[in-house]
Amino acid sequence: MLQLNQTLCLQHAIVCHGTACFRATDGDRIDGVAKFSWVSNKRRPEVELLELARQKNVQGVARIMGHSTITSIADMRCDMAFDDKRHDFKRAPTSTASSFHQSQPLTEPRRLDIRRKSSSRKRRSPDKGMQTSKRSRSINQPSREEHELAFSVQSAHKPSLFGGNGEEPYDNRILRCLVISPAGRPIYKYESPLELLKALRDAIQAHRSLYLDGNILHRDISENNIIITDPGKADGHSGMLIDLDLAKEVGSGRSGARHQTGTMEFMAIEVLLNIDHTYRHDLESFFYVLIWQCARHGWDKLKQLRALYQLHGWLGDSMLEIWCAGSHETIANAKQGNIGDGGFECILTGEFSPPNNSLLAKWYTDTYREIARIKRRDMGADGFEDILSEFPPIFECAKPLCRAIRDILFPYGGRGLIVGTLQDPKRLYNPIIKAYDDAISLIGCQSD
Repeated sequence: MLQLNQTLCLQHAIVCHGTACFRATDGDRIDGVAKFSWVSNKRRPEVELLELARQKNVQGVARIMGHSTITSIADMRCDMAFDDKRHDFKRAPTSTASSFHQSQPLTEPRRLDIRRKSSSRKRRSPDKGMQTSKRSRSINQPSREEHELAFSVQSAHKPSLFGGNGEEPYDNRILRCLVISPAGRPIYKYESPLELLKALRDAIQAHRSLYLDGNILHRDISENNIIITDPGKADGHSGMLIDLDLAKEVGSGRSGARHQTGTMEFMAIEVLLNIDHTYRHDLESFFYVLIWQCARHGWDKLKQLRALYQLHGWLGDSMLEIWCAGSHETIANAKQGNIGDGGFECILTGEFSPPNNSLLAKWYTDTYREIARIKRRDMGADGFEDILSEFPPIFECAKPLCRAIRDILFPYGGRGLIVGTLQDPKRLYNPIIKAYDDAISLIGCQSD
């Protein structure tokens, strides 16, 4: 019997999975998260993909502890009569905030009967349908004679998350409960730049293992699906991947689900243009998550830090006195924010403020095609510096990392910015992870 405790997140939207997550405990045996969500009956159950990942020894992905199917829309509609008239709803602009919100803890613990994880038969793994031996190019790839870079790009296919002819009267969604371990904090609740970068690096390593070892593509990288974990309780991982609701085994074909889903601000350019999802698109989404944490949530962290120093009356003290006060973590945060003589004191006394009209607002407030055009512009050499200018001073340390990743993901060819997918995944995974390692080492040295 599991006990449901703190409410971790609730999804607030009319058309969504209705996801709700709770801290789940079972004495000393389980300390994890119970996730309730309405998932499409046309997609492969998340529990099967998590079990497949376990069988293939994937590292850095949440482990399944138990699962249960509760009900479905088809069950609830049984013996009910409906006419054929349907109402067409207009799409509303995406909210500025995430559709996930933290809630207050439950006043009374709840208990839940759930099946323990059990071994299942291994499913035969299909060939990697995305891998081809021929040199090919995407719609954005320059011709061979113009190609100045020594790599091949995968063919672009349509689609993976779009489609459906709308003939069915409703989507039959199934309410499922899944208990996973370990528990962690969402990536946007990082407490320092160093913690953020470590968690993102380890999550990217988890994605590499999921794709190369597990033959599974996540396809829904966002700030809601990356957690910060305690390395001592998570096999050495500072960050892990969760939520395989939209994941698929590579080469398994289309799911048949008829809605495009995902978080708009983190969608890759080609995915917005209805191009089939690849591993590179997930890496691009990781990059957008990094930018979002720095440029949007970074200002909130700055306000919290300013409030902390005002509370302790440290404002106006010399830098050395500040460095000698507080916990090791507080001192490290202060040193990471020191961008020059008096720089940290300037930050805390309010000489910096977030932009009034953020460029990132355009990443989620228009059509897919227009957002793709805007992101392509922002990833260009000139536009990207405008994005970096929105970082708060405490994230000056992340700007070299962002520039390095931008150069890796968005090289220039004969016809401009290349957004296609390389045939060899290691050509992207390895340099991106190294860029994170270098940035983490540099920040660590500055904090010592």
